[in-house]
Amino acid sequence: MRHGVLIFERYYRGFTPDSYFTVNSVTKSVLSALVGIALRDGLIDSLDRPLASLLPAAREHAEKGAITLRQILSMTSGLPYGPESYTRYASQDRLVARILERPMAAQPGSRFRYEEDGPHLLSAAFSHLTGGNAAVFAQREMFAPIGVWPHRDYAFLRDAAAGRLHVPSEFGFWPSNTTDPPWKTDHEGHAIGGVGAHFTIREMARFGLLYARGGRWRERQIVPPQLVAESTISHSPGGSPMWMPYGYFWWIPTWHRHPAMIAAGFGGQEIYVNPALDLVVAIACQRQPGGPDDNSNVLTRYILPSIQDWGSP
Repeated sequence: MRHGVLIFERYYRGFTPDSYFTVNSVTKSVLSALVGIALRDGLIDSLDRPLASLLPAAREHAEKGAITLRQILSMTSGLPYGPESYTRYASQDRLVARILERPMAAQPGSRFRYEEDGPHLLSAAFSHLTGGNAAVFAQREMFAPIGVWPHRDYAFLRDAAAGRLHVPSEFGFWPSNTTDPPWKTDHEGHAIGGVGAHFTIREMARFGLLYARGGRWRERQIVPPQLVAESTISHSPGGSPMWMPYGYFWWIPTWHRHPAMIAAGFGGQEIYVNPALDLVVAIACQRQPGGPDDNSNVLTRYILPSIQDWGSP
């Protein structure tokens, strides 16, 4: 999208503009936006709030309860990452309790460490703060106003044959109500914080456009501009898996002209936003058995090199 206009769109292997894709860790960037909305609405008064003040279950765990919202957003919480992180969401009950019981990996604030537990604890905090869950809050406060996740029955995503037209996540559980937003949950109904959301590519582009416009949609300021700006600048040098600086659940590329931001998910799911050019690129992929795990070179190898007017916002 350029200047809010769709200028190129292409689908392959039978997928269409109506296809829904698991966006994996793009979900984290959605959570970042929800933090801004919570600040706007007074549900949260500071990014330096400790987790224990937002999530009652954390009050019994002093070390984790002291982790701040800012540390979670910047991936400097000190929480661990292990290869079982994704499968836990699909198979275990008491996920929040299990996360809180795990030993810390580092001192909070000491270093960047990409992980899944912090985003899920943040999502659980939204369940407590809103009386619903992060998905319902996102639909009501952000996505309905920008034309994402129309109120409809999402039962089609549960069909075993959905992979022919859609790419649903293999992790977690679909909400019991098929008209709830297409964001998978844990056993307790908390939206999976790190990997659970599903969008069409056009919906991904709309979310990106919201950030290209500084959190504003037409005449309505949805995400506070201060939070958009703060989220999309470097707060650490970052590291694996994208190897670029990290903001607040957004990656900050440094390898081309004009400040930009990337919401990135495993397997090549990406939203690239370049506000100076008023440019948004959304990509979603289906991983093939035996194929590459990451198709993100589509952005860097083909799309960005095709831009001719880097100096003409």
